[in-house]
Amino acid sequence: MQGGDILRLNINDPKKPWEFVTKIGTFCTDTHQEKFCGRPLGLEFDKNGNLIVCDAYYGLWRINMQTMEKTVLVPSTLEIDGKQNLLTNSLTMSKDAKTIYYTVSSTNFQLTNGMYELLTVPSGRVLKYDVYANMSKVIIDELSFANGIAISPNEDFLLVNECGASTIWKYWLKGDQRGQKELFAYTPGCPDNIRPSEDGKFIVGIPVVFSEETSSFLSSISINPIIAKVVVRLYSLIQFLLERFNANVTYVEVFAIVIHRLGNTEHSGANMVPGYGLVIEYDSEGQVVQSWHSSDPMMSKICEGFLHNGYLYLGSPYNTFTARVSYYH
Repeated sequence: MQGGDILRLNINDPKKPWEFVTKIGTFCTDTHQEKFCGRPLGLEFDKNGNLIVCDAYYGLWRINMQTMEKTVLVPSTLEIDGKQNLLTNSLTMSKDAKTIYYTVSSTNFQLTNGMYELLTVPSGRVLKYDVYANMSKVIIDELSFANGIAISPNEDFLLVNECGASTIWKYWLKGDQRGQKELFAYTPGCPDNIRPSEDGKFIVGIPVVFSEETSSFLSSISINPIIAKVVVRLYSLIQFLLERFNANVTYVEVFAIVIHRLGNTEHSGANMVPGYGLVIEYDSEGQVVQSWHSSDPMMSKICEGFLHNGYLYLGSPYNTFTARVSYYH
């Protein structure tokens, strides 16, 4: 969650308060300091009960849930193919836990400036991490804000969400097309997390949903390199001036908050479009099976739908709660 905390909810007794588990970063007093306190974006348990974490600022980590010992697997400072993973996002893994596939939304910008990744030359990528060799290999690159990732039940392909292109890609792990990617589906907005559901299907959260008006507005910025360059340079200049003021004149908390929010997808990015809640379920061929919609502002900008015991648990960094709806409708 924002602030870097990893929390636990007793799903069988959801009225109990959330329980703090751990965090990757250090303690901080506000979310605009998250480059210090960290920001976990992806969580998965391996077969041994260890929690594997994608922290946007700190990279890929493993947490022993018995001892709470934390081990860095791929630090964000490590150069892979000449680039650092500046915004580690999501993960999935093989059943034997020997291989972890993870996404990096940007090798040019941290989460604080993640919106700039959507307006510049794509630098996101997907990597394959060999647990025993302790090595990462890039398997897909040049993605515009690579986001959620999921592996098929037979482990023959991956699905990868590319937020900036409103696209889900299928990457083959086995068969004649091994090592190739192909279009899986276009989405009506920015696809965030993707989770497996029943019978080989997948559930995708769409926090930024396009309408005819917002789609044309955002597209006019993203596909016009001149406009995009002007926006990025203007925002960057404002950030630079505020940073210099805080460093050389006097520290102003409001300036620090503006610096953090100006290029942040969760503030400047998503706030460009009206709030709407949308979760879509796809079959293994990329066809829509069903979807859940909400025009209620309290249930908008849903980033993930997690299926458990007949309920779809909905998460969003824009809400202060986790909701659930019936999966069967």
